[in-house]
Amino acid sequence: EATNPTKCSFSVVNPNSNHTVGGFIDVTLIARDTKNRIKTYGGDFFQAKLFNAELKASTYGAVTDHFNGTYTARLALLWPGPAKVSIRLVHSSEAVQVLCRHREQDPDKVYFLGYFEEGGKQETTMCNAQRSPRLDHKQNAVLVCTPQYRLGSTSKIAGLPAAELVSGCLKDKQILLMGDSTLRQWLEYLEKTVPTLKRLNLHTSSKSGPFEAVDTQSNTRIIWRAHGIPIRTSKTPWADLHYIAREVEGLAGGAHSVVVFTIWAHFTTYPLAMYAHRLVVIRRAVASLLRRSPTTLVVIKSANTGYKDVYGSDWLSWQLDMALREIFRGLPVVLIDVWQMTSCHYSPDNIHPP
Repeated sequence: EATNPTKCSFSVVNPNSNHTVGGFIDVTLIARDTKNRIKTYGGDFFQAKLFNAELKASTYGAVTDHFNGTYTARLALLWPGPAKVSIRLVHSSEAVQVLCRHREQDPDKVYFLGYFEEGGKQETTMCNAQRSPRLDHKQNAVLVCTPQYRLGSTSKIAGLPAAELVSGCLKDKQILLMGDSTLRQWLEYLEKTVPTLKRLNLHTSSKSGPFEAVDTQSNTRIIWRAHGIPIRTSKTPWADLHYIAREVEGLAGGAHSVVVFTIWAHFTTYPLAMYAHRLVVIRRAVASLLRRSPTTLVVIKSANTGYKDVYGSDWLSWQLDMALREIFRGLPVVLIDVWQMTSCHYSPDNIHPP
């Protein structure tokens, strides 16, 4: 029997204790099935938060699985006054098993179109991303098409501070943003916030770019690029899709250089090992950049919540996010924890957070 959220219960540990700002409270969760029986194994995917709706204040709760049907959520007390605990069952352990099985056994849930043009002739084929041991370590992925083509360079695939403060923060910076549309939002926000930041017309895809914006007053240059395949996008020249590791390897870096990347949303349909290998390749490139230019600022945007189906569940995103944190552990980089932000935010779940 699957875990039933209406039968589950939770209670605050030591509810009569005095709690102070800066401390923590622990909440015990007990999972039950539809027959109200306590589960004897773990694996349920819970999300916990502490919130005050009037203050629009909230904090994320880390949930520990004890693998016996019980869980503990730890929540930080960050404001004085009343607060409520919210526990949400995102997926039962039985649903998690289905998600995990389909992720590993059925990776071809998303397909791409390869457009081949030569001598006035055009051909369209079905393609998908696969690892290839024959490629160099900076790429290590290729679109495999039916019939078997390897896309060439002529091919295309489908697939709140004040403006002055923001401009001052960006002054004399060369910023490279690489990733998916959740990071493209950052560029779009900066363009709306800083009137002097103007985008150049590079005549590129409206989804996958690349895009470039400059501010001559503050000597700022920002480039956003989509990461390499797999990426679901509109018809795009193959040459415009650059791998993060390749871009990082080509940077000189320095005190005026900022590198920001995120990579996760387009990997939820693929085996975890494929994603982990891509991260290892990127980590190697980032470590090399920081050795030759240690004053370079490298920022990683974590995954965020918002996916709610078998192709892109929050559980799948969470698995990728944990892998990213582990692989980049120990490097002098900045992690923007958007997962915690979106897990406890008062706004409705959205893959593109407001």
